[in-house]
Amino acid sequence: MAQLLVVILNEPAHLPALLDAWQQIGVPGTTILDSASARRAKGLLHEVGLNAVEKLLSSSEVKNKTLLSIIPDDALLEKAITVTEQLTGDLDVPHRGLLFTVPINQVVGLIKTRPAAETPAAVVEAVASNGEPITRNTPVSVVDEMMALKPTIVQASTDLMSIAQAMLDNPIVNVACVVNNWQKLVGLLPLQNLVDDLFLQVIPEEFLSEAKGWENVLKFAQLSRTKTAGDAMIPAASVKNTDRIREAFHVMHHNKLSGVPIVNDQNEVTGYLALLELLSLFIKSQNISTSEGEQNNE
Repeated sequence: MAQLLVVILNEPAHLPALLDAWQQIGVPGTTILDSASARRAKGLLHEVGLNAVEKLLSSSEVKNKTLLSIIPDDALLEKAITVTEQLTGDLDVPHRGLLFTVPINQVVGLIKTRPAAETPAAVVEAVASNGEPITRNTPVSVVDEMMALKPTIVQASTDLMSIAQAMLDNPIVNVACVVNNWQKLVGLLPLQNLVDDLFLQVIPEEFLSEAKGWENVLKFAQLSRTKTAGDAMIPAASVKNTDRIREAFHVMHHNKLSGVPIVNDQNEVTGYLALLELLSLFIKSQNISTSEGEQNNE
């Protein structure tokens, strides 16, 4: 039975390492909430009165992090609990944090992720079962089935911070697919573009110092207005399952992309090819083919 894993961190500094550890073992997407302990909140209210209610959750003094994740099986749940306490320490120690689970009878829309540590073995197994090495003429559909990567799909109206969170939840996919209200692909948002747009809001002086000449000044002005995926996206590029790997490589090279979405005849996103994963798959398939050839010659 699926379980809702709830972890309340009293020390937010553990958050990045914990998210990374969960991702490594294959924990599905995680929801993160700001929260406040009742003990500290009560103390603050006693000090400053009801005027503190409005600013309670924005105060760094009372801010904890609450993580919510639906775990589909018991084995993965035990792994998640183990790595959590390895990072936070014994949660039975007072004021360190809290971990509990809640049984879930029904789940709709849960994304199944592949543990990062198991990816190479899974790729080798997929290549071996395919029986043929990956070549430039291999259909995209064959590689798509082996990779089984879930694309990161966002609406054109999605804000940049939400896109960043979606990409953190799906780190293998470094190019977000921007779709319209009819789920048609209208643009792409590479990770580097997203980072540039986000950091522009934090340290604009770094970008402004490079704005020399009218063209760069106009580019800076355009970046400073970037708020949503529709503002930041680049023109759409994609492949279909009927294309060959050579076309996929060409599209990624021509558009300087680290990955490319797969679309159907209705221009709806159905899959994703990651350049690094594709290269890994190609190399492993060649190694397997070579090894089999040497065995046959013995």
